[in-house]
Amino acid sequence: MNRPLPKRSFVISYDEAEQKFMVFSLKDSDIEPLKEQTVVSDWPLSSIGHEIGEEAVRRLGMTAFDILSIYHPTLKPLVKLKLARPELPEDEDGPLPES
Repeated sequence: MNRPLPKRSFVISYDEAEQKFMVFSLKDSDIEPLKEQTVVSDWPLSSIGHEIGEEAVRRLGMTAFDILSIYHPTLKPLVKLKLARPELPEDEDGPLPES
């Protein structure tokens, strides 16, 4: 009998030294505590018509790379898109700088 797989999410990371993106998965239970201290952009399925089509995938990708470029400024000149910036959480040193 097959056990169900644990629920997982994915993370896109950027390694500046090697100039590469890395995509990997984490158990949902591992990321739950992080949601209180990170940028969270809710996307209700109703807002995309309960369909994961090309437009939803494009916007999700744009959002992911836009957020990466906030925290990895070397990516900024490479990102050629226009999206409203998400509101950023404050860190221990106060608000993060605007780009």
